[in-house]
Amino acid sequence: MLKTSLGTLAATVALGLASQTAQAAPVSWADWVSIGNASASGVIDIGNETIGLGLSSSSPLADASHTGDGINYWATNPSTYQSPVVDNAPGGSDIIALNLGGTVTITFTGSVHNPILALASWNGNHVEFATGTQIEYLGSGSGYWGEGSFGNTTASSFEGTDELHGIIQLVGDFTSITFTHTGEYWHGLTVGTAVYESTTAERTKCQKS
Repeated sequence: MLKTSLGTLAATVALGLASQTAQAAPVSWADWVSIGNASASGVIDIGNETIGLGLSSSSPLADASHTGDGINYWATNPSTYQSPVVDNAPGGSDIIALNLGGTVTITFTGSVHNPILALASWNGNHVEFATGTQIEYLGSGSGYWGEGSFGNTTASSFEGTDELHGIIQLVGDFTSITFTHTGEYWHGLTVGTAVYESTTAERTKCQKS
């Protein structure tokens, strides 16, 4: 009887741990506070820390870019920006809208673990990240401008099929992200990361698990 009880207890614990592992994490999305002709800056909260971020583009940003005082392109279908990894879609309407093709670099004032990019209307775009970048394709679906998917995917590149709206995660620790993209009327993005409560040490512990 004791053996059976211990076996049942072990199975229950294992199921509980598996459930915790599969649980989506709350994501803190960027608060873009300033947008210029070809650059932007903002902050992102990670647990009890606030990290600065900047964005630079080799071509001008589109007029659809805004710091939260315009259309919320993320709100049409929030589930498109959720997954078993991502608990919540971007809460604000902040968006960086790219227009002409070129190179974009996002920089952080501290290391960001497994950053997440939310994408809106990346139709017909060929996107390529720096060599060695590992993309996890978390999902796509319908959004403000329609519906599309990730096409011709590799570890570090993809093409937007139809009106791609979705999310990706870059695996690893980053102080900067660089990618190239092709031009169209405009396509938007924002960046986020999983929220870890408590201190840097606790976040580091979570990252290693």
